[in-house]
Amino acid sequence: MGSIIDRSVKTLVIIFGIGSGLFYAAGVNPQSEIYRGIIEIRRALAPNSDLIWWFKVLPLIIGFSTILSALMLGGKLGLIAIILGLVGGAFLIWNSTLGLIICGVAIFIGYKAFNGD
Repeated sequence: MGSIIDRSVKTLVIIFGIGSGLFYAAGVNPQSEIYRGIIEIRRALAPNSDLIWWFKVLPLIIGFSTILSALMLGGKLGLIAIILGLVGGAFLIWNSTLGLIICGVAIFIGYKAFNGD
């Protein structure tokens, strides 16, 4: 049963890469929208707080940990698969055929990288 969960989590990593590409192509950054909402809530609750720097550093920490996690799970090949998923997701809006081909290649490379075949 653990292998099914492992495969599901590792597949979600590729899917999130493709989803990020779609958001990029659409011009929407959900992470910045979430942070903007959190900052507005924090300002409403504590207007004189000095914790604003934390919200400027947090995206860098999350980005670095995402890249590090991709390297640890799938090595360089896994990171390439995620980057291809991002590019393929972005191309899905502009050129759906090319985007589907790139996403398919990303999924294939990711499957090989994350399953060690």
